[in-house]
Parts: sequence; structure tokens; C-alpha cells
Amino acid sequence: MVGGPGGREVWRGLVGARADGYIAHGFERAGMVPQDEIVAFMMSAIADIPHIRHPDSLWNLFLETLDMITDVADGMPVFIKPHYHNDLGRLEAAIAARPGRNLVISHLHPGVLATRARLFVSNFFSTTLADGFTPGLPTIQYSAHHDETPPPTHAAPFS
Repeated sequence: MVGGPGGREVWRGLVGARADGYIAHGFERAGMVPQDEIVAFMMSAIADIPHIRHPDSLWNLFLETLDMITDVADGMPVFIKPHYHNDLGRLEAAIAARPGRNLVISHLHPGVLATRARLFVSNFFSTTLADGFTPGLPTIQYSAHHDETPPPTHAAPFS
């Protein structure tokens, strides 16, 4: 099993029984027609984090990733789950600057989003990637590290 409760039968049953209603409510709040598939985009904390190129790097990375996803999603809604302490006003302004892109701010559990996701994306690091990985979704993590950051190991993180 990968991650926490996401792989447990009781959790999958609970999420499976309620996810459609929660996601329908998200579409309704955004004024959008519900669709069967979404892109789930997990925001990282937009903060001063070690090994990041510049203080604005994470925000710029978010905007670049958002634009790339919406360019290739072919109209598929993108449900953006903000990190708990990110500036929602700044996020709302970024979405308002991209009209017609089918962007939804969502506070739903990542496991709920995974039930409709065709792709699970995060910028920087997010433990929520396990919620996309567990059911077998393609997962992508975008980062903006310093050149001095140690190279990836291409191995299990605890090896």
C-alpha cells in the first residue's frame, strides 16, 4: 500500500460513494457544466523554501504549470487545490486573468479529486501525489530548484 488510508478498501468505498456529489457541487459553485474527467492540480505552499531559485519561483512555477495544463487539457476542467495557507485572493486573481480556461478552486480531498482525474499534477512537492498514484493515475511534479540542489536519485526516497 502506498500512502495513508487511500489504499484501504473502507476509504475507497467512502470516497467512491460520495465523490460524485462533492465534485458536482464544485462544478455548480464554479458555474460550470459537470464533466466526467478533470485535471487535479495540487498547489504547493507559496513560501520561501530552501533550495528554491528565487522567492517568486514557486508562484511563477504555479502560473507556468497552470498555463501549460490548460493549453493541453483541451477544455477539460482543472480543479486547483490550494495549499492551506496560500493567498486565495492572489489565486482568484490569477484565475480571473485566464477567462474561459475552466479553472475551479477546490478544497476537496485529493482522494475525491482522484476519482474523476485523468491526470494528477503538483507544483513543487506534495504528499497528495500519493492520492493520485494509488489508483494508478499519471502523476507529474513540477519543481524550481537551485542549481546547487543535489541531483535526483531516480530511486526510492528511502534507499
